[in-house]
Amino acid sequence: MNGLITDEALDRVRQATDIVELVSQHVSLKKSGANYLGLCPFHQEKTPSFTVSPSKQIFHCFGCGAGGDAVGFVMRQGNYSFPDAVQFLADRAGIELPERTVRGQSTGGDWEKLTAANEAAAKFYQERLWNSPDGKKALNYLRGRNMPDEAAKGFELGYSPASWDALLAHLKARGHDFGIIEKAGLTVKKADGTSSYDRFRDRLMFPIKDVKGRYIGFGGRALKNEELPKYLNSPETPLFKKGETLYGINIAKDEIRKKDYGVIVEGYMDAIACHRAGITNATATLGTALTPGHLRLLSRFSRNVLLVFDADEAGQKAARRSMDVFLSFGSKMTAKVALLPKGDDPDSLLAREGPNALREAFKGRENLLEFVIKRESAGVLDIDGKIKAAAALTGILARLDDAVERSHYVKMAASELGVEESAVREEMEKKIGGGARTGVYRSRAFEAGRPAAPLDKIESGLIQAALKDPEAALYAADNLTPGDFSDERLRVIADALFKTALTGGAVSMPKLLDALEDEGAKRAALELSVREAAHEDSLEYVRGAVSKLMEARYRKTVEETHALLLKAGTLGESDAVAELSDFRMKMMKALSGKDFELLNKLQKELTEWQKKRSWTK
Repeated sequence: MNGLITDEALDRVRQATDIVELVSQHVSLKKSGANYLGLCPFHQEKTPSFTVSPSKQIFHCFGCGAGGDAVGFVMRQGNYSFPDAVQFLADRAGIELPERTVRGQSTGGDWEKLTAANEAAAKFYQERLWNSPDGKKALNYLRGRNMPDEAAKGFELGYSPASWDALLAHLKARGHDFGIIEKAGLTVKKADGTSSYDRFRDRLMFPIKDVKGRYIGFGGRALKNEELPKYLNSPETPLFKKGETLYGINIAKDEIRKKDYGVIVEGYMDAIACHRAGITNATATLGTALTPGHLRLLSRFSRNVLLVFDADEAGQKAARRSMDVFLSFGSKMTAKVALLPKGDDPDSLLAREGPNALREAFKGRENLLEFVIKRESAGVLDIDGKIKAAAALTGILARLDDAVERSHYVKMAASELGVEESAVREEMEKKIGGGARTGVYRSRAFEAGRPAAPLDKIESGLIQAALKDPEAALYAADNLTPGDFSDERLRVIADALFKTALTGGAVSMPKLLDALEDEGAKRAALELSVREAAHEDSLEYVRGAVSKLMEARYRKTVEETHALLLKAGTLGESDAVAELSDFRMKMMKALSGKDFELLNKLQKELTEWQKKRSWTK
């Protein structure tokens, strides 16, 4: 189980969720036999192959292989982590979960204490900005950059005094535990470990909140000392992950949903400038380059992103790097880029030319990949330059998952470089063949693809029937072992299924999927569980299938006996040859009469016989 989410809590959430009702919010479903059918939301298709089983509380797409339970659907649909998906469904069902893992790390039950300490620190900083003599220089800085007081208050800006322990003393006086203050990243230990001091001193403070508006960290801008880092963020804590957090997401999320795209700029002041200009779907990275974690967070509200960069060389390099991030991200997103006038960022452009100029600059947007192709090709005239640019571009194109998309951009790249399209396509195909389509694209093909080989009909039919009928599952478990299945995927399913059946438990597909770590086995279990059974009597079918698999088991024993007999003859073991010949005849006679009790006894005798003869190994 992930983190601190207990099996009991997960069961409550699953039982309170109707997967048909959940999926229906995103997919138009129609009744089809015992299941529901619709167009898959995870890949493009014209013929419905997306199946939802109300009895099993799972979904499976026969087209792309995607599948799982309600938690898995939320994770795929909204790019949620496992804990966040469970929390989403719990909130939806009105279930109060116990303290849990935050972004995969245990808070040790301190979530509320950590957020409370951060909130108290934010209020302290705000009080110092507006109501203390030393906060005036921070106010003067803001007003010098044309920041209205209303905007500063709206984003809860503050000031951290130059004192070494003003915040620490303030929080301790109000009952906050020192260990919590330290764990929240608000203090720093001295090198000798004897004491601690405030992390943020003499800085303009930007409180950072999560999507629910909870205080998780801070960013601070130095006001004078040039030797200090210009911006300082909270360290990584159980609450704060810089690569998974966007400044202003708590304010911007509703507008991102409404406009169906999010804006990402590069800094705190830039995000605030956008909101001042009416661009209220803007967020900012926290002094770090764009990461898949940022996209994962944003994709919960929209699959469309507008990236804003400076027009200088650094901005163009940032755009190129972001292309790699989108290629490595596990969900299809549309990325566009807007370049500001050279030397400007949103804050400076707003200050110099006003909100209309900033809004107009954002209208000049361009598809990110088209932008990268044009920039990589710009000014390339000689053959060496064209070879270098083509190598860079075909490396990108080879990682595109959609063949039509690749073809479109191959033509564009060839046109921009002034070379034959066939030459670009050939170079791209080399990279595809050589493994350039790695990372997310290979992963997506693996996760979404059908099982690599067809499943054995008898074995898969047995598993399908056992998944449907607990009595059939118990009969199979009593007579077979996972080793009786020739297909590795079905062997893994049988192992988990038989353990459940032998302990008297009913088969719960969500729990069975939890137990299956092998992705191929999960896909096979999902497909078999939602497929309409070809047999009406599951127990009767399983009895017949068990008989056939047991026959196969003992036929294999006969073949192994024959191989031992030949080996004995080669080694001159005449007694062994006679014993094995007699044993083989008994096995074949029992097999023809389907005397499985005798066959089982003979197989045990053969095993004991082999243990006494080292040459049989």
